[in-house]
Amino acid sequence: MTALIVAIVGGLFTVSQERRNEILKQQEMNEANRQAAQDAMTKEHQARILELQTIAQLMPYLTSKNENSKQVAITAINELASTSLAIELAKLNKSPGTINAVRQIAAQPTKEVDRKLAQAALVELERPNAVPNKTLLTTEEGECGPEGSGGDKATNLLKNRTDAPKALRDVTIQDVEQLQIFAVPRQRDNWTSENLTAVTQAGEGSGIRIQGHLLRAIKERGTSANCKFAKFARSCFFRPYRSCCPFHCGPNGHSVDFGLS
Repeated sequence: MTALIVAIVGGLFTVSQERRNEILKQQEMNEANRQAAQDAMTKEHQARILELQTIAQLMPYLTSKNENSKQVAITAINELASTSLAIELAKLNKSPGTINAVRQIAAQPTKEVDRKLAQAALVELERPNAVPNKTLLTTEEGECGPEGSGGDKATNLLKNRTDAPKALRDVTIQDVEQLQIFAVPRQRDNWTSENLTAVTQAGEGSGIRIQGHLLRAIKERGTSANCKFAKFARSCFFRPYRSCCPFHCGPNGHSVDFGLS
């Protein structure tokens, strides 16, 4: 009987000790997590202080009239603080110098996340501020306004613009082929405000450049953009020999096939 009592007491002691060890272990884990969270907050606080100090030191250069100084300021903020902060300041101080700095970030081969962040920012930074200019074509066949005659007036207005973007971004045909294709009505005149917002946010209106060489030129028939004139036209299409969307050009009304370098 005594042996049984001893065995029971010993078992209860063992269970109690194991439970106590579990509680102590959990307390140690909680303390470690609390310390890690506190260290993270301290590190983040120190990073914010560094960012503020960096901005304070470079702000005179960022707000100067010297574009080289602005570019150096954004580049330094990117290196000393963070890429996201540098890009936000470039947006707030949009100029040729700050845009060039963001282009440099977008071209860096090592930091993929920062590169994509900069590329997305360039869509907004390089977007023209003004609407397409309007031109009047005067020929022996008569006059043709910026919206052409019939057809899709909104698209014709874009085809007939003669203003050039302030900045161009070099892209490859692969970049163009990877652009998102939106489910929108065929005619731009029928687009909704949501359609326009979607394509604008995707980069419509920003200047791009693709290097290539001409392969052939074919005389096209009159289009609504050119009031269906037989001899005179303002627009044409660049047609890459690889599958891609048309590129508009002018002023001879020819369809031009070109190969890409």
